[in-house]
Amino acid sequence: FYTSPLLHLEPSPRSATMGGLLGCLLRPGRERPIGQHAVGCIRARLPAVEGGGSRGLLAQVHYPADASCKPLRGETFEWFRPEVVKELALGQRVPLPVFRSLIGGRRQIDATRPPGPGPEGRWPIVLFSSGIWGCCEMYTQFCRDLASSGAIVVAIEHEDGSGIFARSCSSDEPIKYVKPPPNGHIATFRHPFLQQRADELRASTGAIVAVARRAKDRVAQDESGASLLETVLSGGDDDRLMLMGHSFGSAGVLRYVRCCAELGEPCPYKGLILSDLWTEPLVNHDLKQDLPMPFVLLMSEQWAQSKLHTMGNSTLVNANREKCIAAAFIRGTLHQWISESHLFGPACALRKIGVMGPGNYRQGYNATARAGVLAMNAFCGDEAERRSLGAKWLDIDTEVVGAWSAVLA
Repeated sequence: FYTSPLLHLEPSPRSATMGGLLGCLLRPGRERPIGQHAVGCIRARLPAVEGGGSRGLLAQVHYPADASCKPLRGETFEWFRPEVVKELALGQRVPLPVFRSLIGGRRQIDATRPPGPGPEGRWPIVLFSSGIWGCCEMYTQFCRDLASSGAIVVAIEHEDGSGIFARSCSSDEPIKYVKPPPNGHIATFRHPFLQQRADELRASTGAIVAVARRAKDRVAQDESGASLLETVLSGGDDDRLMLMGHSFGSAGVLRYVRCCAELGEPCPYKGLILSDLWTEPLVNHDLKQDLPMPFVLLMSEQWAQSKLHTMGNSTLVNANREKCIAAAFIRGTLHQWISESHLFGPACALRKIGVMGPGNYRQGYNATARAGVLAMNAFCGDEAERRSLGAKWLDIDTEVVGAWSAVLA
């Protein structure tokens, strides 16, 4: 999706109106989250860490909600912001009215509700880092599936210029996607982007931990004085933090972990979920580092069958064999399989333009979401649960989940 050119058509006003109607009819329905918990959602800026300015990155936060409570009054938001819809249309050379008819003007997927009580009062926290052309809403379904299974999921919006759109936390100026130069060296070009992402992950981690700890005390003393973000994060367990990324987001995760080691700072995460880790922007110091926590590799079939990506991921695994507790791929999927792009239109059209793979989307995606939940449980569980994760992944659905070791063989 992010690199596939679409057919350029100039619609008439009548065809644009018809496009809106067809968008409602042809856009695939969204399934309920796989977990047992109701899900709430907010968009808010994280506070800046102490001495780091007035505010942090924009985040879309998914969390287990109290289904017995009515949605909270206040500002609501759209599935995709108008600015994001515009930049996606420009990037794909699709007339804005056509793209807007498909994904524009749709209300938020999950209402903003009071958070539900967690087990023993607290939920695990997952920080999610998006890939190239990403934004905080680009992985909504995947994040809400994790949240419904018992976690607070914070999807941050990076401001390095590798996302489709963002606004500067300091000036509120728009930040648009920066195109790489033709025939440029990927690692050289992406180095400053990775460094900024590492800094942003470090700051966001500090902000989340600080808010969660401070909010617990503040909410206990005066619940009316806490912001909505504080109220949600006050139910989070800062001792059960997990970090997940997709593609360039996974690359940024590894650079962040390496920077923590080089700065002599502890990395507070219990585990890493690396989906379609893009290793080309990384250097050997990133891939051969001794990770201080366990990790999993979850791949699309497109990624798993690529010799280039297999080489890079193998370097990481060979340097951390005891830390890689599971590695699998989902058959019939392309690189964008966990993003919202698969909900932009009918499957036949998405396959034709190279967005969706040949497999059954719902079957493959469902297996992916369940694999993510099992990984969360393993990171928060004991050693026996972590050792059994690989076998549990393969038992999810033998038709679509394949062991990555089989590809290497």
